[in-house]
Amino acid sequence: MAGAILVTEKNGVSLSSIDFDYIIEKIRPNFNDSEEDVREEIYSPVDDGGMSFISLVEQCAERFNAFVRAASIAYENEIKEQPFSVRRNSWDELLTALRSDPRYGKS
Repeated sequence: MAGAILVTEKNGVSLSSIDFDYIIEKIRPNFNDSEEDVREEIYSPVDDGGMSFISLVEQCAERFNAFVRAASIAYENEIKEQPFSVRRNSWDELLTALRSDPRYGKS
């Protein structure tokens, strides 16, 4: 099995199930309290539907960037905890896909 983080209709990151579960759960706690609705909407396919994907396709720039910020914090924490993380390639692929999106950095 595998999981995916869909950035756009034509851009996404496919991950092993283990990496997908690990990465999305590392990202989840890094949303601000005021972004609870953003987190719930993005994670609803996993939480409510039992699916192995999350989608940023329909998210506006502000919500998209909330996810990017949470992912960046999670990655920085991961590198501090495990400088030679076996998931570093997965993290790098995800962050590259997120930062190449036209919504990145806009609000």
